[in-house]
Amino acid sequence: QPQTLWSSRSGDFNNFAPSDPDDAVVADHSVVRTVDSNTVDTIFHMLSDNKGVMLLTNSEEILMRARGEFDPITPDTASFVPQTRHGAKESTRPARAGNKILFVQRFAKKVRQLGFQFEQDQFVAPDLSILAEHMTSAVATDSAYQQEPNSTFWMVMSSGHLIGMTYEPDHDVIAWHRHILGGQTISDHTGAAVLGGQTVVQSICVVPDDPYDLIWMTVKRTIDGSVVRTVEFMEDRFEVVKDLEDAFFVDGGVTYDNPDAAVSTITGLTHLEGETVQVFADGVKHDDATHPRSLPSRCVSEPAWWIRGFHAGACRFSHSSTGPWAGL
Repeated sequence: QPQTLWSSRSGDFNNFAPSDPDDAVVADHSVVRTVDSNTVDTIFHMLSDNKGVMLLTNSEEILMRARGEFDPITPDTASFVPQTRHGAKESTRPARAGNKILFVQRFAKKVRQLGFQFEQDQFVAPDLSILAEHMTSAVATDSAYQQEPNSTFWMVMSSGHLIGMTYEPDHDVIAWHRHILGGQTISDHTGAAVLGGQTVVQSICVVPDDPYDLIWMTVKRTIDGSVVRTVEFMEDRFEVVKDLEDAFFVDGGVTYDNPDAAVSTITGLTHLEGETVQVFADGVKHDDATHPRSLPSRCVSEPAWWIRGFHAGACRFSHSSTGPWAGL
């Protein structure tokens, strides 16, 4: 019964009985309703809204509400009101951002913003990816919403890319960005490891933390000829108020920080065996090195170099290009 919604009895989350044993139905009983539609609308997601409960199905967005505007939803008052006809992707989680709902459309190439519009007296769902369709040319396979430090809707694409949409509607900001992680992965057409090839992000979630939300992901790389999967989180952005030694700009990296115990050998990178790694020690960028089981001191410039803190991890390359200069 993919079109049917079951809710528990009020205050009794494990009780889904629609009536008492004598068939009496009261207002706090379970609500069991099947969506009335001309098509089979499989319910994929449900989100609460101040207008009721929004149901995201495979072909349309439907609001379940009470018949009266300020009435509670009960077995006698529950009704379904179709809003828009786009359909949602089952495997990608929708997210509430402010008073809007962000969701991936069913063919996984568009992100829509579902919100109530007073002029039309119903919900509308404009396409937020229309100006960045090249970013969503692959199919979205997973998604998560990060509220802090920046409001960002993240998606994992079938290509292995991690893309984000910075979402600040109060300031008219909708900005798309792609993130390619350092390392290598298996070539799709040969099955061989491709040095410097794209690392694949396979899944993503957001975990609330202090002082910001952490983005956790599973990442697939080819390490020393074998496929290796790791669980990694995205480090907080570097700000000018932080110490230079705290700048973390490597992928799959490790950190050592102990001012009282300087070391001359970097260890702890067995998960990057055979990889070219970047080393940032005591606020100084050192030469890249191919990782054996431990990086000897010469890999951090001088044989006698003792370091109190370092970041070391897979190389990542950034490219930038400037636009044309605007005349004054």
